[in-house]
Amino acid sequence: MAFGTELVAKYGDRVTLHSDDTDPAPNLDAWLDQLGVGAGVYCCGPAIMDAVVCLAAQREELTAHIERFVPLEHNAGQNTQFAVELAQSNTTIEVQAETSMLDALRTVVPDFPASCENGLCGSCELAVVSGRPDHRDDILGPGERDRTDIMYPCVSRARDTKLVVDI
Repeated sequence: MAFGTELVAKYGDRVTLHSDDTDPAPNLDAWLDQLGVGAGVYCCGPAIMDAVVCLAAQREELTAHIERFVPLEHNAGQNTQFAVELAQSNTTIEVQAETSMLDALRTVVPDFPASCENGLCGSCELAVVSGRPDHRDDILGPGERDRTDIMYPCVSRARDTKLVVDI
């Protein structure tokens, strides 16, 4: 709600403000039905974000835009060791079970960019050449969790014993 007044002033009736403290629960299905093809929905607040992301994933015509401030708890399973090949230098590094892929990458590329380092911001996005990432971030939506072209090494790992990445 920090920018609610400014958003309403600039965008008028295109903005809907809802407070769980004072307003009844919105009918999100009905509200989303009113939006046109290609509409983007920007929201904040944990309960409404999760509901909007879930509903938008079922509607190809909508895109949900959210920003979390605390990472979700992911049931990621056990961390295992894996190898990462850096395609541009043909260098392979081992990522130990107790080490993040980002930390392992920084042993070879010390200035590898990252900001939040907890899977929320996307600043460490990395192109994957081959292998299957184990996405543990809060950036990709439910319909994107099988992507094999990008990953966020601050929290994500490998489903295979080796990943090849484009650095």
